[in-house]
Amino acid sequence: MKWLYFVFLLAVFSVFMACSDDDSNNDKDNPQIPDPYPGLLALYSDGGGSETLHYIDPETGDIIEVYPYWTTGVAWDGYHHKIAFSNNYDVFTADPTDPASIQRQTETDSTVQEKNPAFMDGDSILVFTTHRGFYFDGVILKDMQTGALDTIRDLGYQIRNVKVSPSGQFIGYQRTTVQQGVYVMNREGQNQYLSLITGYNNDFDWAGVEDKLAITSDEWIRVPDMVEERTEELLTGTDFNYVAYSPMDDIIAYSKEMDGYSNLYVVNADGSDNRLLLDNSSSGKDIRGLAFDSEGERIAVVERGEDWLYNIDIVDIDTGARENMVEDVGSFTYLRWF
Repeated sequence: MKWLYFVFLLAVFSVFMACSDDDSNNDKDNPQIPDPYPGLLALYSDGGGSETLHYIDPETGDIIEVYPYWTTGVAWDGYHHKIAFSNNYDVFTADPTDPASIQRQTETDSTVQEKNPAFMDGDSILVFTTHRGFYFDGVILKDMQTGALDTIRDLGYQIRNVKVSPSGQFIGYQRTTVQQGVYVMNREGQNQYLSLITGYNNDFDWAGVEDKLAITSDEWIRVPDMVEERTEELLTGTDFNYVAYSPMDDIIAYSKEMDGYSNLYVVNADGSDNRLLLDNSSSGKDIRGLAFDSEGERIAVVERGEDWLYNIDIVDIDTGARENMVEDVGSFTYLRWF
């Protein structure tokens, strides 16, 4: 009987090794996932009116001018290796560390504006909007392998700030004309899952894992869960502005307008431990953008001083300690971290 038991174990081991070999072969057949870049994307203006695209490495302090012309929006792909951006008429993709890698992804005449880029399913699908008139935007998906275009929804109004949920199943955006607020559709564009009227100057951000988003208005911060189809009121108050959801889903950072300046706060995603992280009452600085790092341990903060010059600081979430990365420049806006 012992020899039968040995034969059985040998057979099981052989099957296991064969499966392992198959997995190894499958891994070799799959495209290699690129390493993420540990940097920030920001639009910079020297005061001349146009904003140009820059990549900032927080480890070295190096700043690379990716696109030297007017840029209206930028987004990382799902691997944080490739970016998409718009010059208000066409959408481009690039490796942010190599400006020579820029590729045009849309071809339009001057009567059509294609902008608000985002990625879906890693870097497989490019999302963008097309603007054909004062009150008309369409949402388009481009298959990056085949080049096929699919208009998933035509809207009777203008939108901005398109962002895709972590699962890729939902697309959030802000409506900029009548009934200004945050809206969410599914990836087929067939349903309007969410509409919250917030006003023009407020913000939203997706969580890093679950399909939840944090939304600010002048009177509240709410967290809709798109899967559970419910919305929780996280905080009430006045003058909430910018918001960033930790990629770990555990913390939400937000700015609050005060008397001529703004402060930075953090709160747990369940509404507990709401605390002041940066007090700008003495400096008079106004927060103009927020973005978490990949671990949710640090946050990049864009601030405008009383002299209208901008700084970018990296702030430790636990201690509030600052590390200045960019100081006294024209302006930086539309911050995106890794």
